[in-house]
Amino acid sequence: MQQLKKKWWCIAVAVVVLAFLAAGAGIVFAEKEEAGVTVKTIAFGEGWVENLAKRVDQFYEKTGIKVEYEMTSFNEAHTKMMLDIQNSKKGKSKPAYDFYYMDIPWKAEFVDTGVMLDLTDRATPEFDRDDFDQYYLKAIGQVGDRIYMYPVLSVTRVICYRKDLFADPQIKREYRNKYGMALKPPDTWEEFNQIAAFFHAHPSVKWGATASARRGTTALSEFVDRFFGLGGVEFNYYPDQDAWEPLLTDRKAVEALHLYKDLAPYTVPGSSDAIWDLAAKSFAAGDVAIMIMWDAFAPLFTNPEQSKVADEVGFALGPGTHLGGWGICINKYSEHTEEAYKFLEWATGESAWDQTYEGPGMIPRKSIMNDPRILEKHPWVATHAENIRKSGLRSEARVVGKEVDIGPTLVPEPQYEMIVGTAVNAAFTGTKPVEQALIDAERQVIELLKESGYKVVDYDRDSDIE
Repeated sequence: MQQLKKKWWCIAVAVVVLAFLAAGAGIVFAEKEEAGVTVKTIAFGEGWVENLAKRVDQFYEKTGIKVEYEMTSFNEAHTKMMLDIQNSKKGKSKPAYDFYYMDIPWKAEFVDTGVMLDLTDRATPEFDRDDFDQYYLKAIGQVGDRIYMYPVLSVTRVICYRKDLFADPQIKREYRNKYGMALKPPDTWEEFNQIAAFFHAHPSVKWGATASARRGTTALSEFVDRFFGLGGVEFNYYPDQDAWEPLLTDRKAVEALHLYKDLAPYTVPGSSDAIWDLAAKSFAAGDVAIMIMWDAFAPLFTNPEQSKVADEVGFALGPGTHLGGWGICINKYSEHTEEAYKFLEWATGESAWDQTYEGPGMIPRKSIMNDPRILEKHPWVATHAENIRKSGLRSEARVVGKEVDIGPTLVPEPQYEMIVGTAVNAAFTGTKPVEQALIDAERQVIELLKESGYKVVDYDRDSDIE
């Protein structure tokens, strides 16, 4: 009997212990449940990306959702994203990434896969989507009448110049005596080259201007600023035929490329193989009088810890510019689309002001771009806001017979940019004459379009070089 009592006592104790452990386990499971899921992305290690990535703990504290960033190079990020998109589309695997950072030229490519989640009807009542600059929202996020991305970084190309040099009485006199006009930010690309030539020969700086002429995107960007400034467009699109017409041998394209080639003697050594960082560093060092640059670099120029001319930087609209920037989009095959969307609203909404104020980076919300605190800390923002409406889009087609804000954009954008950027580099370095570089580029673009399933027409009557 005594043994039986002992046995039942042991069982009772065991039950209590198990109950306690179960309760403890329940607490642990509850904590894991409360912690929620983890959403993942891949991005490249730029300051504005890191600006958001370092804030994910704030999002976790608010929602219990973890966000993981895989940081890599620009090219590797694009390659891995496209592989992930294609694999998840074909059902080969679950997406490795729940949401993606999308460069503006990739928009058509990403949406064309059919993998991007349609965000058009998803905005919550707390999320003010109307506060975005609507032109930019269309440019970065919209295809047809559907929205697939929200802007997480807007950038435009602005004229950056040394205010101290442009205001110097002696320099102003010398410039007027030489050219018969006042020294001021240029209204045309001819004036830009004239200012560059003047300062290149002046003892106040080492070089007149900068250029970023490495073949590919960087060289293409420099070319289209000038092309757009002359009123040119890269393509016509004929909706009744669903056909594209490249305009790279248009007279305006020829003039634009000559203007860029003519700038070469007045630029920083090494510009022919440079991306934007060489130009930005040279300007921040005080070695350059004027440049056109993405305004995402403006915080570098105006930071006394990084720039020798922080208090002397002026910003002005360029004679012609185009938009850049990044959006965030979501893989509709993700198992965590709801959680990813919550992060997307938080990243471009509640967190947007802090990101912009601290910098680097600009999320194009009207309330932010008009905020006196933002404008006081980042004086370039006023130019940025005005510039958005005056900037074109790379590979945007003018829709013939129709007035539209944002025309069709090209799916094989990376290949297109390499073709044209290589031609621009060849002209800038003198490897090819301007006309021949553009003829060769247009022929390659036509082949690219045909290989990609586009119908191509040639109604160009304004070309004198073919």
